[in-house]
Amino acid sequence: MVATKCFASARATLALWLLAVTAVLGGCGPGVGGTGTGETADALGVFGAAAASVCASELAAVLACPAPSGGGGAAAAPAAGTAPVYLADTIDGRRVAVSMQGNLIEVSAPCARIQFRGQWGTIVGQAARFYGSTGQDASATLATLQ
Repeated sequence: MVATKCFASARATLALWLLAVTAVLGGCGPGVGGTGTGETADALGVFGAAAASVCASELAAVLACPAPSGGGGAAAAPAAGTAPVYLADTIDGRRVAVSMQGNLIEVSAPCARIQFRGQWGTIVGQAARFYGSTGQDASATLATLQ
């Protein structure tokens, strides 16, 4: 019962997050997608963040994280992050796509010309978040996504 409530709460949190993203991002034509290019590892260093496992976060319940191993109850390979997960919002003409794999995320809203690529990380004393960049490779701007 508790696990079900926790899963529902995490799923609701992710749904609210996606709703907030789509409320900010207007949509236009059909389709969603991203380039899948770009480097996010440097953003961690620039922000002074350390790489962390998204599977140790509150998002883990809605991701495809490894099941706990039989030994000490720890995750099989939490540092490896999630298996690929794809989310999309196409309601009311919005076109937002989120893809996650490992500890990386890509958020794409092509009609709004917004794209974010980042890696889950932590800074002591702050909530964990994705550290990365927005924009295309040549004109990328460092950013975080919480």
